[in-house]
Amino acid sequence: EDGKITRLTETNEPEIDPQICDTGTQVAYVRGGDLHVVYVATRKETRLTQGGPAGTTRGLSDFLAQEEMDEPSGFFWAPGCGSIVYVEVDETAVEEAPVLGYRGGRADLMMQRYPVPGAKNPKVRAGIVDLKTKKTTWLKWPKEEERYLGRFRWAPDGKAFYVQTLDRAQKRRGISRVDAATGEAKEIVTETSPSWFEFTEMRPLERSPRFLWTHNVGGHWHLELRDGVTGAAIKTLTSGDWDVHGVTQVAPERAAGQEAG
Repeated sequence: EDGKITRLTETNEPEIDPQICDTGTQVAYVRGGDLHVVYVATRKETRLTQGGPAGTTRGLSDFLAQEEMDEPSGFFWAPGCGSIVYVEVDETAVEEAPVLGYRGGRADLMMQRYPVPGAKNPKVRAGIVDLKTKKTTWLKWPKEEERYLGRFRWAPDGKAFYVQTLDRAQKRRGISRVDAATGEAKEIVTETSPSWFEFTEMRPLERSPRFLWTHNVGGHWHLELRDGVTGAAIKTLTSGDWDVHGVTQVAPERAAGQEAG
């Protein structure tokens, strides 16, 4: 209210991707490859993840997710600020490539792990960390296989969240609903393509267990309403020779009545 600025951290290493939880009481960020949280009122910091082998990080999206799939963040606050879902990235099997640059007026050679087509990708898994216990519950899949993870979205009640998956060929896309207490992931929407898929726009609704998403209909991206538990299609909301590129706002009163705006 008074415009006063308070510095919350003062460390040698940078705090990456700071995010405020919805109550405004805490800020989460990544430092030194691990997820931390600081309480705004007391400036008390808690380390939520406890490190791993060199070449691994927790809370940062990997190169492929950032560069190719527009997934800049690697962690996502739950409603109410009691937990965070995050990704752990293991790049130890990814080949290194030399990158020559000029920094500080001098030539500089940096070795960067770069996942080239057909070679090893980073290993990525996701977990939910409880802020009180600092315990991580890892996602459990019916079948363990290489998959891209993206577009994490929490259900408004915080009891579950959604995550999209792509196989490496990007010909199979799924939306899974994950039980936040157990980490059990259940795929509720599956699509296959003879060509390839990208991640799609998806938004859970606030007043009912449903979600909006965009998918391809006759060569155009259109909006559809689906059941948030089963994934069953409820209603097609748009159609025509044009594309829906995103959802800017949802009117909750209308959405509860199976309509969105």
